Amino acid sequence: MKNISLVIVTSIILCLAAGGASVTSSCATAGEWQQRGRLEFRGPLEDHLDIRMMTELRSGGSFRIHKESHFDVGLEWKLIEWLGVAPYYRNVVERNGPIWRVEHRPHINLTLKWAMMGMRFSDRSRLEYRMIGSAHNTRYRNRFMLSLPSGLIPRLSPYCSTEPYYDFDAGKINKNRLIAGFDFRVMGRTSLGVAYVLDSVKRADRWHDINSLLVAFKYKPYK
Repeated sequence: MKNISLVIVTSIILCLAAGGASVTSSCATAGEWQQRGRLEFRGPLEDHLDIRMMTELRSGGSFRIHKESHFDVGLEWKLIEWLGVAPYYRNVVERNGPIWRVEHRPHINLTLKWAMMGMRFSDRSRLEYRMIGSAHNTRYRNRFMLSLPSGLIPRLSPYCSTEPYYDFDAGKINKNRLIAGFDFRVMGRTSLGVAYVLDSVKRADRWHDINSLLVAFKYKPYK
């Protein structure tokens, strides 16, 4: 029991510390609310190589307003036990006022993984090349994630993460994303994920918050 309590307390402290980058958003407006629905598939191609596909829909105004949708497809290589690399392509369709804009976004990911005190950690570096019409820019994202032991609650895997965004054109961090949620194994290889997402975006020297509830269905045809 003492070990479990220590794990929980340590996890809470680490999550709060990791989220400190978004404290500046407290001076912003209360922010809007969005809803996100996601479908995700991951399957093996060969040893240490997976294919992953995901589609996500974002809406506002209690599902009445379609804000954004995107589709991802990529390959994930497990180079060694604690290191993986993953090239991806994302297609984004986003509402920008009265018009819709299309973005093509190839990105490469390098992920470090380790475990300590029964908890799992990951540190993902992502380099994105964003193509929106004639405008092109590059962005770096660094997501730190902490996952609690799934054995604490049967079939439930809680996690939290923080992810700052660095825009090379702007020369600064202009976005941060905090996520706290859990994955629940429904049956077999199907799981349901529920998470709260806080996006803090800097515009005109002020931070603006976007709060979201994410619901995701995930399927893996192997254990």
